[in-house]
Amino acid sequence: MSKGFAPILIVILIALAIGGYLLYQKQTKPFPVSQPSPSPVTTPVASISAETINKKKGTNNEFFVLKLPVDWKESKVGVSSDLIDRKEYKNSVSDSEISILVKKDAYQEFVQERESMIKPAKPQSVKISGEDALKYDGFGGEAGRLHRVDVIIKKGEYAFWIIFNTQVLPEGKENISIFDQILSTFKFTQ
Repeated sequence: MSKGFAPILIVILIALAIGGYLLYQKQTKPFPVSQPSPSPVTTPVASISAETINKKKGTNNEFFVLKLPVDWKESKVGVSSDLIDRKEYKNSVSDSEISILVKKDAYQEFVQERESMIKPAKPQSVKISGEDALKYDGFGGEAGRLHRVDVIIKKGEYAFWIIFNTQVLPEGKENISIFDQILSTFKFTQ
């Protein structure tokens, strides 16, 4: 009987040795740990990128510098002959856009045009880049579902009209907050 028991004992010892070796190898290798994917987050204040978008007129004279969150992109728009420049920036995620119009000697024209549009027409006096400005906040579009903020600034002989449009959604207030953050980065360069 001891002759029949010895081969079985050897097989069991070999199986235990192989199992122990495999278990040891498995413990020394790092396991890949799956990371939970982050949920989408809207752009907070700290996300305004360091990338600066420079506003230029037809020549190489810069008017101002504006910082935008990375999810905002410049749109190509034509410039009418009476404007010095016009830029548009869009955020397709929040369906928001900013238009910036620059025109010489047009401050009163911009104010009158704005006051004839979306109501209420009573502006708030604000400072933008150290300059006095008028800020209009109103609703328009189909069934009032468009929240629009206009800022009109006079700097020397130039007038700047900054227009922000966003849909009236639950996150609309957050979009207005992002616009206010963008507006706080607006700086004249001359």
